[in-house]
Parts: sequence; C-alpha cells; structure tokens
Amino acid sequence: MKNVKLILIITIVGAMTFLATGCKEEGCTDPTATNYNADADEDDCSCEYQGRLVFWFNDDVSNNLVAAGVTTLTCYVDDVEVGTMDPADSFVNSPSCGQDGALTVTQDLGGEKAKTIPYEIKNQDGVVYWTGNINFKSNTCLTLQLTWSSNKGC
Repeated sequence: MKNVKLILIITIVGAMTFLATGCKEEGCTDPTATNYNADADEDDCSCEYQGRLVFWFNDDVSNNLVAAGVTTLTCYVDDVEVGTMDPADSFVNSPSCGQDGALTVTQDLGGEKAKTIPYEIKNQDGVVYWTGNINFKSNTCLTLQLTWSSNKGC
C-alpha cells in the first residue's frame, strides 16, 4: 500500500510540474513593441514596432512659402499621403509629437526597430518642395525641420 501511495504522490507532483512548466505562452516579450504580451514567457518573434516623427519649419520658411503663393503642403511617407501642413503654421522651436499645429506621423516599422523610409512634401500644385529619407526608430519621436536651403521647389 505504501508503494501505491508513493507512486500516486510522484505522479501528482510530476503532473503539477508539467503543468507549471510545460504550458509556456508564446507571444511578443519586448515591452517596447506595440503588441507586447505581458503574459508571454516565450518570444515567438511576432513583435511589431512603430516610430513617430514631426515635420516642422520656422518663420523664415513660412514667410518664403507664403510669398511663393504656397497655400497647402501635402506630406507623403513611403508614397502614402500622411497629412497636410499650412504654410502659415510655423514654430520658433521644435514641436513635440502630437503638438497642436504640428504634423505628426506614426509609421509602422513591422518587426524592425529602425527603418529608413522616403518622404516627399508637395505644394497644392504638386510641385515637390522637400524630399529625402527618414530614419524612423521605434518608440521615439523624431523631429525633421524643413529649411529653406533644403527646399527643392524654389
């Protein structure tokens, strides 16, 4: 009878150990990812990231745009329209992401923590004023000051 109890105890302890360690939940274990799973204890390489950027320009650029007859600037990131800017809306200092009057872009980076993506800014007539590449980084808010010397439309 002692052997039966011992076997039963060993079986129960073994089953409990298996249940406690054998059922690992998979998911994204990186807390900086947009799809972080706090319950996951095994990374399944499914993590997704986003980066943010704010476009802006100062009074000098604003004055030159208005003098050139620019009424609207349309921004494209990776050939997708992401928003518009009013040439009269300028900033003395770099605005923060999400600040009123600033164009903030949130870009999906997929499974990469950093990604270089092209941008283009055109006026209301389709004339390209700025173009280049943005080095998006996950969980950051980058700023890109548009300067008149880098202006391609004039």
